[in-house]
This record gives sequence, C-alpha cells and structure tokens, in this order.
Amino acid sequence: MSEAKHIIDILTKLKESEGWKYLTDTILKEDILKAALDMAKNDPMSSDEFNFRRGSMFASNSFTGIPDKIISQYEAQVNWDESLEAAKEKGEG
Repeated sequence: MSEAKHIIDILTKLKESEGWKYLTDTILKEDILKAALDMAKNDPMSSDEFNFRRGSMFASNSFTGIPDKIISQYEAQVNWDESLEAAKEKGEG
C-alpha cells in the first residue's frame, strides 16, 4: 500500500471513530453554540473580543473538515500516481 493510500485509510478511520464523532459533534458544536450565544447577548464587548470569538467559531467549524480536506488531497495524489503508472505501462511516459 502506498503512503498516500495509507494516509487516506488512517484518516478515514479517524473520521469514523467514536472519539472524532464525540469531539466534533459534541465538544466543538457546544463550544460554537456557546460562543454564538455569548455574542448574541447585549453585554458590552469590544470589537476585538467580538472578532476573536467570530474567528474561534470559524476555526472550530473548519477543524471539523480537516480529515475530508486531507483525504481529498491524497485521493488526488493517488489518482495522479495511478494515471502516470498507466501511461508508463502503455509506453506513453
């Protein structure tokens, strides 16, 4: 198994694991919701604090998509490698 296929395999297993599901579906979503509710309150908040909370919500949400993003990159690499190998076998490379 190539390194790229191995990475796809381990990231797929990570994504499907109970720990990842708990982290993303429970912990991060609760943190995002809490930050959003805190921002919705009428308590005084500096623009820096508001932007920080907005950024942390965006980062948390982006974090949940990291495995999919990396898997897509490695799948593209595997497809590229396979097409090069096929071209070599046909004598085109």
